[in-house]
Amino acid sequence: MKNILEALLLTEKAAQEQVATARQQADSLIQQAKDEVQRAEQRFALRIPEIHDAYVDKARQQAKMHIAELERHYDERRDELVKMAEARHQETLLKAAAIILDPQQL
Repeated sequence: MKNILEALLLTEKAAQEQVATARQQADSLIQQAKDEVQRAEQRFALRIPEIHDAYVDKARQQAKMHIAELERHYDERRDELVKMAEARHQETLLKAAAIILDPQQL
């Protein structure tokens, strides 16, 4: 019986040592993971200005494209209005000349 109890005690002690070792390994893995997360966060924090600059550059490029499109649109519309004004001006001159030459057209 004494041998059985001693064997059980030895087994229990070995199991406790294994549990302690496993806990230490788990704690070590957890700490490694925390350290890696912290390093990743630091790398990301260092990249924030780069990411921000890239976003701003893209926004500026898009704004330039929109401005160019608006300018093209307004230039086309201005050309149309100028052509319409010139056509009306020519018509007005012809009508005015006709009235001057033949006042009875009034």
